[in-house]
Amino acid sequence: MLHLMLGRAGFGKTSCIHQELASRVKEGEQRLMLLVPEQFSFESERALLALLGPKLAQAVQVVSFTRLAQRLLQQEGVSSSKRLDDSGRAMLMSLALSQAQDHLTVYRPQAQTPGMIQSMLSASAEFKMCGISPDQLGAVSHSLSGPLGSKIADLSAVLSLYDALVSQSYVDPMDDLTHFACLLSQKPLLQGWQIFLDGFNGFTGQEWLVIRRMMEQASDLWVTLCTDRLDDPDNSSGLFSPVSETGRSLRRMAKEAEIPVASPVYLNEAVRFASPCLKELEENIFRYDSLPCESRPSAIVLYEAADPFDEADFVARSIHRLIREQGLRYKNIAVIARSIDPYLGILDEALHRYGIPCFADRRVEVETKPLPQAVLSALEAVSSRWDTGAVLRACKTGFMGLGTEDIAKLENYVLLWKISGSRWTSPWHGNPRGFVEQETEEDILALEAINGLRERVMAPLLSLEQGLTGTGAQMAQAVWHFLEDVAAPDTLRAMVQQLESRGEHDLADQLNRSWDSVVGLLDQAVDTLSNADMTPSRFRELLQLALSTCDLGHIPQGLDQVSLGSADRMRPADVEVAFLVGANEGEFPASNTSSGLLGDSERKQLIAYGLPLSDTAQHRACEEQFLAYTSLFVPSHQLYVSYTRQNVSGENTLPSSLFSEIRRCFPSLRIQTTPQELEELIEAEAPAFDQCASHLKDNTPKAASLRAYFSASPQWSDRMSALFRAADASPIAFSHPEGARALFGGSMRLSATRIEQYHLCRFAYFCKYGLSANVRRPAEVDALEYGSMTHFLLEHLLSRFDSSSWEALSTSEQFSCIEGLADQYVCTRLGGWEDKSPRFKALLHRFTRSCLALAQHLFREQEQSSFIPVDFELAVGRDGDVKPFTLLLPGGERIQVEGKIDRVDIMQKDGISYVRVVDYKTGVKKFRLSDILYGLNMQMLLYLIALWRDNSKYGSVVPAGILYMPALESAVELDRHADSKALALKKTAGFKMNGLVLDDPTVVQGMEPGAKGIFIPVKALKNGGFDARSSLASLAQLGRIEEHIRLILTQMAQSLQNGDISALPIQGSGIDACQYCPYHAVCGWEKGDASRPFQTMKNDQVFETIRCEEGGTSHE
Repeated sequence: MLHLMLGRAGFGKTSCIHQELASRVKEGEQRLMLLVPEQFSFESERALLALLGPKLAQAVQVVSFTRLAQRLLQQEGVSSSKRLDDSGRAMLMSLALSQAQDHLTVYRPQAQTPGMIQSMLSASAEFKMCGISPDQLGAVSHSLSGPLGSKIADLSAVLSLYDALVSQSYVDPMDDLTHFACLLSQKPLLQGWQIFLDGFNGFTGQEWLVIRRMMEQASDLWVTLCTDRLDDPDNSSGLFSPVSETGRSLRRMAKEAEIPVASPVYLNEAVRFASPCLKELEENIFRYDSLPCESRPSAIVLYEAADPFDEADFVARSIHRLIREQGLRYKNIAVIARSIDPYLGILDEALHRYGIPCFADRRVEVETKPLPQAVLSALEAVSSRWDTGAVLRACKTGFMGLGTEDIAKLENYVLLWKISGSRWTSPWHGNPRGFVEQETEEDILALEAINGLRERVMAPLLSLEQGLTGTGAQMAQAVWHFLEDVAAPDTLRAMVQQLESRGEHDLADQLNRSWDSVVGLLDQAVDTLSNADMTPSRFRELLQLALSTCDLGHIPQGLDQVSLGSADRMRPADVEVAFLVGANEGEFPASNTSSGLLGDSERKQLIAYGLPLSDTAQHRACEEQFLAYTSLFVPSHQLYVSYTRQNVSGENTLPSSLFSEIRRCFPSLRIQTTPQELEELIEAEAPAFDQCASHLKDNTPKAASLRAYFSASPQWSDRMSALFRAADASPIAFSHPEGARALFGGSMRLSATRIEQYHLCRFAYFCKYGLSANVRRPAEVDALEYGSMTHFLLEHLLSRFDSSSWEALSTSEQFSCIEGLADQYVCTRLGGWEDKSPRFKALLHRFTRSCLALAQHLFREQEQSSFIPVDFELAVGRDGDVKPFTLLLPGGERIQVEGKIDRVDIMQKDGISYVRVVDYKTGVKKFRLSDILYGLNMQMLLYLIALWRDNSKYGSVVPAGILYMPALESAVELDRHADSKALALKKTAGFKMNGLVLDDPTVVQGMEPGAKGIFIPVKALKNGGFDARSSLASLAQLGRIEEHIRLILTQMAQSLQNGDISALPIQGSGIDACQYCPYHAVCGWEKGDASRPFQTMKNDQVFETIRCEEGGTSHE
């Protein structure tokens, strides 16, 4: 007999069924079965155990449709041991599409894409659940014309092939219910059973087949339905219309089978709700003829959140308050979203910050775990012919036998030398430090170690490459051998033990199960792909698709936890308080969007042709509304519903019909927003600290109390100090100067580059030279390397030729000489020509052409000058040819400035040696004397002073000046009618040196007779003086410059020793220390913050400023 029990949400249907079963058990009746949805199984068993006790509860079998089918099929010997899973389905569907591709019409172009495989699997699952066979599809396709007919014909062809492939080796669990219904038609396995169906609102086509046999065999069949009537006055569009239709279908089926139908049992009283307003809401929601309730519902809260983060904080804050004030248990609280996935990482993190344990009903993707990533990355490395990214990804999974330090060394080398492709398969020869002048013993040992790492990585990958041939089954075996080669089981075991030791048992369990997933997938590949030839690339795509279908269940780590879940998957019991989050328009209830290969109009056509599809737009809309209804009435005591004004992307959003319906039922209910009162936002330490930070400068007793609490807390005091520093814009500094002295030293050996970096920004100096946080720079011929090459060429040219011998060469001979030097540089400094690209060769040719023009100008300048080059790349330092610039600090420590001088020129005149320093610049750097006021551009002056004060190399000398020589030919602009002479003059002007020259006629005439301003930044006037743009300094002024530099360096050393590493960049007059700074992300400096303003001055203003600062302070 068929018994229907009807009642709306919270009316006690489940309780009544449990009582009915309990009374039968106590009367000694046997063959009792409770059939529930899969998600209900645990809660149903728990409820019966509590009601009957351990012994009597065994009299009731609690099963789902799938568990019942599997059990009886196995009992009767129908079930096969080879059961297909999602990964196997993906592989077989790929084969089916491949075999059918040439015969397809609509789906041929995308037949082998992962998206089409997934869509076909979804279509197969839907048709099976609806009880539609490929033959039925084929029959209908003959009656259809146009695109839909072609679509259905394609579907029929592919699914027929797919079913045939499955049947060769497997049993698909998706067919279990069909097979079970067939078995029941042959054997009365349920004869005399009393079966109770609870928790269902509708049934699939397969389930209907089973229910028909249950009706015929069971002595009683009880079905509970969440509706209050069987008729449908709303014409299929009402809240309970789909459920009422299920009830009517059950009655029709019973009458067709001549099964007696008892009068429906109507439950008319809500028993779940302890709160009257929840009962009122259930009676009136989605009933548009109902009248508004006049009462103010104290147990219902509507909340308008600014965004999902505010919403998550509201939920966590409210739960914490409920626990504190009402003494609730966490397990009696549920958070329900239409889909919980977008909230993961937001909601669970908010709960964690409030100290609230929670369990999220989610599936963990196997594909993201280290072992599957190792397999996929290894396959990608092979199929891509050693893509560097793929090889490094494989290393970083932890399964290639390399530790963290080894991986970092390997990655740094690979990025340095841009290793890719076949270069992975042969030894590397590049120096681990990049382009260097001389290879050291340490370099040789480091290179040997890196090549050892390369071999350890490539040995198993090359073996894998050898095995990836033939069929998919052979490739699966090759992957297994690869896992053996890298000792994957041992590595995985060590990973699991490490996680276990840290108490991360859930992650450890996931890693363990990822092994089962990978090995099971390889087993299925051997079975399903034994006759399928494919490329390694195709095999990898197929394996990745199969892995994407696998997931791992998430096991609760405690008994008392808040439950988080999706509305369509979550079946919580004994919930007193529920939070419905994300009640936004189109989200909850979800918008009515069509999915899959068939659109809504196409589905309606197929239904018209007799195919029992149910997933139409109207059906989905009714299901979504019903799902929202059942979610609202999960709790017994309190209900919270929230929506967000903006989503995580910042787009504006609106509340859904849930809000408007609740407000319609309770017009007096006010929507809450983020509280403005500070005490309402303080529920736990971590969020209270956030509020303390937000109100740090508020002059209120509450804010002061928070500051006092956290400042006194050992756990939070350091963070409070950091907050105060940030709020007060305090300079970044060492908390104890001893730490700065230990890092930077008392006595310091500096370079001009370090000095410049410090004065551009102290914090950047700390990052680069204190922390050694250096940017990884590939070994490539960039501007810096072109500069080194220019120095090399000019040094060798000037040491080999003088102006007369150079002029004796023809232009082609000059160019050949430069080409030979460039070739020498490439072979000795850049690792030779073997791996150099055509682009590199073209750029080098253009560079040598530019160097020819530079050399010609250089020798012209030498020809007319009395200054003779005497040294190149001259070392200045303790172990150099010239003693370093040395400064004695007040505390007795020393500063020494070391480096290399590109070129030193000397002029002997009247028994006096005049020395000048020349630097080649491949960039556009211009010397501005005003730079030294800010500690910038002091390199050449430091070198000149070192030569001036050290008599050991050249004896007593007079500083003649510093000159920057442009080392690259610049583009020139000329009138179209200009002749070659004008062009030559323009080119010469482009090589004009800039810098600072001693204000001495002897020196000026020695550098450029007549001082026409062609070669040096000095131009004579007819009256014997020099024009205002000439860059000159007297010997006394050079002395004052030296004293100023000493003052600048003393202040730099003292600031470093005191721990001042403030982010105070120089800004202004074309200088922006932050523009290309790699440390901008960590310093916290933003536009508008304090900076060191930079301003250019004329030379006379600079000397006046220096004079005024004598005994004062500098531009620090």
